[in-house]
Amino acid sequence: MRTNKNNNSTEDISGLSDMELAALSKKYPQRSGYAEELIGRYTPLIRARAAEFACDKVSKDDLESEAYLAAFRAVKSFDADKCRSFSSYISVCVTNRIISVLRSADKHIQPVADEDIDVTDDLTPETIVMQRELDAEIVELLSEKEYSIFRLYLEGASCSSIAKTLGVSEKSVDNAVQRVRRKLKKLYGE
Repeated sequence: MRTNKNNNSTEDISGLSDMELAALSKKYPQRSGYAEELIGRYTPLIRARAAEFACDKVSKDDLESEAYLAAFRAVKSFDADKCRSFSSYISVCVTNRIISVLRSADKHIQPVADEDIDVTDDLTPETIVMQRELDAEIVELLSEKEYSIFRLYLEGASCSSIAKTLGVSEKSVDNAVQRVRRKLKKLYGE
């Protein structure tokens, strides 16, 4: 039993599904018990991801803090109409936040030498807009899971590391990569 702090009533929310808790958390944002229960269920995932990515640039504790913030945002932003599984959604949100923190740490730690700058990069406003339009087409074309796998794959992650990161089987990742390839070939040709 968990006590509702706002009206001093006691309700048993431990038996509710993740989807139900996410919906209640969104419907009653002033009641923190729903989000707390839901995030509490994913504490092992959050800690495992932080430990998995911990390095000398960013401590495990810092990554864990960022992962908890990402989990809280995931609870608030989850839309059951767009995503069928809360566990997949929170896993992706936490992982993406940790990767973002690590990239940011890399940018702050490693100064760019003049010889590392590629002058052939054509970053004009037009090319930036074209890239964003291309990204939007890809997001529309792929499912949420396929897009998450596609992004990690483009970053150079192996199928086994993607599977571990997203908490799915390697076969599932391999199948998703093949579906993405087929879809992109249909859209853009060879």
